[in-house]
Amino acid sequence: MIPIIRQKETDLRPTFLNSKLYINFSKDSELEYSLDDLLRVLLNSPLYEKPEIGLNHFKPLEGSRPDRTSDGLKELMKAVSASYEGTAYKYIWFKSVVAKVSMHRLTLDRYLHKAIKDGLMTWHTDDTLIITDEGLNYLVAHDIIEE
Repeated sequence: MIPIIRQKETDLRPTFLNSKLYINFSKDSELEYSLDDLLRVLLNSPLYEKPEIGLNHFKPLEGSRPDRTSDGLKELMKAVSASYEGTAYKYIWFKSVVAKVSMHRLTLDRYLHKAIKDGLMTWHTDDTLIITDEGLNYLVAHDIIEE
């Protein structure tokens, strides 16, 4: 039941209607809007529909901790990924990685040692590297390459 108010030039209504849904037809100039309100209520068709809830693009911070080596390691892995770009071989030249990073060479050696220790890549020869499956997973997880 939807009460309809139709009294001229006043907004007085019974007390019990103050907190209830009602449609006000008091103003002739707003008759079209009042009819629209009535139809929307009867047909359960709201004027504005809530948008669908989207995907959460934020990753939860639970279990994560600050790790200063991750920034340098990520830069190294970006350089490794860029070195593989356009090559047909399963290995990359170490000198191509050195050319693609902006860090000091000794800092690069430190991060390279960590990447090898973490199983992200291995030495193929004295001057070539091979990325491992774990390294590929790292590149995907850190949005360096697409899966």
